[in-house]
Amino acid sequence: MGFFPASVLPFVAAGDEVLVGAAAALAWTAGESAAGAATGSLGGSITLGTAALGCAGALVVVGAIGVAAYAVADRSRAENAADVARSEKEQIEELWRGGIQPVVTPNLIEQEMAKRRVQYQEGFFHFAVTGTAGSGKSSLINAFRGLRNRETAAAATGVTETTLTLQRYPDPDTQQPVVWYDVPGAGTLDVPDWQYFNTQGLYIFDCIIVLFDNRFTATDIAILRNSARFNIPAYIVRSKADQQIRNTMREMGYDSDDENGDPGFRNRLYQGARQQFIEETRRNVSSNLKKANLPDRRVYIISNNTLLSVIKEETPRKAIDEVELRRDMVNHVLAKRGIVGTQV
Repeated sequence: MGFFPASVLPFVAAGDEVLVGAAAALAWTAGESAAGAATGSLGGSITLGTAALGCAGALVVVGAIGVAAYAVADRSRAENAADVARSEKEQIEELWRGGIQPVVTPNLIEQEMAKRRVQYQEGFFHFAVTGTAGSGKSSLINAFRGLRNRETAAAATGVTETTLTLQRYPDPDTQQPVVWYDVPGAGTLDVPDWQYFNTQGLYIFDCIIVLFDNRFTATDIAILRNSARFNIPAYIVRSKADQQIRNTMREMGYDSDDENGDPGFRNRLYQGARQQFIEETRRNVSSNLKKANLPDRRVYIISNNTLLSVIKEETPRKAIDEVELRRDMVNHVLAKRGIVGTQV
């Protein structure tokens, strides 16, 4: 019982590897002493590409800002490097305001720092759940962990955004090598959309879930673009399907207080509302992707209660995409780690 079905757990354990090389260790040691010199810089190798305005070509490359500062031998040169970094950062932001959005590639130091910040564990699978405030990230994480919202060790939930810093949730089953992360909604942070992916260190995760309500935000689009660039599986998920279907049924004339209502009428309303919600959601996602010049892709429509049943290996009632979401996530992350022959 858990995210990884019992049938694949032996393969997951056998495939655990520690891939920390000497170069990473040396880079981390050097980076610790140079962190102050690069304060405020974006770091990494930065490529400025044209925004999605139909503009073609003209890529501006600004060299490795963070690396320049960390190579400085004395305080005077370090201060000069920091001044240059700040100047280049201001130039980047000015171009961004003019319609050119930077694509920032984190360097080795930043990658190691991001792993340390999220308490990355080699051999474990790290999954990030992103979305706007109120989209249901915490409830979704609880379902994936086999927990109801009010159970001990469940992630905090609420109508307003309860996550202002990245929250880490290991699976309560110690046999499951999985750690879930509740990522702050972009609207709660003073971070530009194009910086959000790197600021949150999303490039180190094995999988990213983009949870949305009715429409994509600019941050959602940036996450999908960057996930593809870093070859990280990303899943568009629409949760709270049961709530939306009930709302649609009421709009169709269903009265939940009518105890003498016709069960057949209720069932017909449910099937109609369900089909309408599924079609509208898929059409909405396809339209959003097209407007963002992104390729069409699947949206997984789920309810947390049904997903919880799937995680607990129970027979789900009224499932939509819950079984397929878990199956596809498991298969993709195992394949990415090179653990083959374990298709769910």
